[in-house]
Amino acid sequence: MSSHRVRLWPVLWHQLCSPLLGLLLTAAVAFHFVGERSDAVIIGVIVALSVGLGFVNEYRAEKAAEALHDQIRHETVVLRDAALSSADVTVLVPGDLVLLRLGDIVPADIRLLAVTGPGCDESVLTGESLPADKSTDAVAAGAPLAELSGCALTGTVVSAGSGRGVVVATGAGTEFG
Repeated sequence: MSSHRVRLWPVLWHQLCSPLLGLLLTAAVAFHFVGERSDAVIIGVIVALSVGLGFVNEYRAEKAAEALHDQIRHETVVLRDAALSSADVTVLVPGDLVLLRLGDIVPADIRLLAVTGPGCDESVLTGESLPADKSTDAVAAGAPLAELSGCALTGTVVSAGSGRGVVVATGAGTEFG
């Protein structure tokens, strides 16, 4: 399953939306109407080559990014049907029980149920340079991000200890999303 797909038309459209391209085409039309047709043709050829080369380069770069994206697999340990298993983070759903270990990237917003010496580097969300201590304390509904000590948040890194918790949000529904 991949979330990054290259489409031809958006790449071409991106090349055609350049303000400089519009300026050059306007200049070519102006040269055509004042009788300098050879200059208009030269500008037109330069614009066509620029769009063509830009399109080829951007499309190739997008294809390379797609190939790299398809090779990346981020998995986490999940408890399902009373058995531990490895699952791709893209198939997590609210209610899944996830195990977090030192060095793991938190795959979803998780309400912590058990913790051992926990800490998460939340600098990606809060800008704080020090890891945030985690606990199993209750979290008030609508609490500010800085007060979510009972939750591990998507995209943060477990910097100390380990824990277990239930997924409460995934994808765009997370604090990071």
